[in-house]
Amino acid sequence: MEYTVSKEKGSSRYYVHRAGNPKNPIPGTFAPKKRALHTAAQMNGMDFKEYMKARKEEKVNAET
Repeated sequence: MEYTVSKEKGSSRYYVHRAGNPKNPIPGTFAPKKRALHTAAQMNGMDFKEYMKARKEEKVNAET
């Protein structure tokens, strides 16, 4: 995945950024978590369910 979501420090909002580069949020993508996840899915060219499945698989692979 090229884009992912992170939480804004000290806030309840999330933002989309390129994977591996959380210090540079993409302007206009600050939103509640669910909307930010939908935006990231769209930016990756996936539907929401497909994106969440890929995100989960990436997390499992990172832990092993």
